[in-house]
Amino acid sequence: MKKINLKKLTVPQLIKKAYYEEDEDIYTDYIFELRKRGNSEILNLIRDLVYSKDAIYREIAGGILSQFAYKTKSFKGERIYLLGRLLDDKNEDVISSAIYGFGHIKATLYGDKLASFATSKSLDIKRALAFALGGYENKKAIEALILLMNDDDFDTRNWATFSLAQICESDTPAIRDTLYKNLNDIESEVRGEALLGLATRKDTRVINAILEDLQSDFYGSWIFSAIVKMPDKRYLQYFDKYINSLHEEDRKAFDLDIKEAREALREVAKRIAIPSVIEHIKKLKIISK
Repeated sequence: MKKINLKKLTVPQLIKKAYYEEDEDIYTDYIFELRKRGNSEILNLIRDLVYSKDAIYREIAGGILSQFAYKTKSFKGERIYLLGRLLDDKNEDVISSAIYGFGHIKATLYGDKLASFATSKSLDIKRALAFALGGYENKKAIEALILLMNDDDFDTRNWATFSLAQICESDTPAIRDTLYKNLNDIESEVRGEALLGLATRKDTRVINAILEDLQSDFYGSWIFSAIVKMPDKRYLQYFDKYINSLHEEDRKAFDLDIKEAREALREVAKRIAIPSVIEHIKKLKIISK
């Protein structure tokens, strides 16, 4: 199929094509092109879509608004207002579209409103929320992410764990305990995010988890980032053997991560060696006790 030159299409043409497009990737291309054309004339058209009686048009509006005029960051207030209107929609696809939008354009005023969707029965809404709430630091948003981290759906659980582990800066016992619980998740991605989240927060419970991983099969680069965040002398005896056990393609793919982890452990080794040398010198009576 010949690829369409999207730049030659008018805004109404792009919207019409998005309306009827069934292929998600092609649909996203239309939306992305519309986002780039950020001016007040197009914003007026988007406003009409927001108030349309057709849910598909309202969903398209949400998709455009999330990163509309992202190169200039213009119309932020209007974008937030219109996305807020879409949160009150009755259609789940429209709500999901708006929630994703608030993941791209943070608006703390809507933190509690977004958090209220955490108990939704809609899988799409929960997935959107798990993505969007990263960076919303208020109490209800954090509680919503903790709830979503325990969801049965992998994508929801994974995004929520990532959002809380790497994007949110909050640090509470409830956050740490939920991250610790997800160290036992059956999905390696969830476990990896939890590992990194605990290491970032300097939770000593992560040490045993890292030691366990260093004696197990490789499942991702989270372990190297966790070691950098929280290096410990106990890793030294296992690290090189672990690296040597990796497949060559993994060593090449994560070469920089491995180097950073090794450097962090090298610094730990230096701190151990210096007191040992001083003690040895004392024993030789080269310096007074």
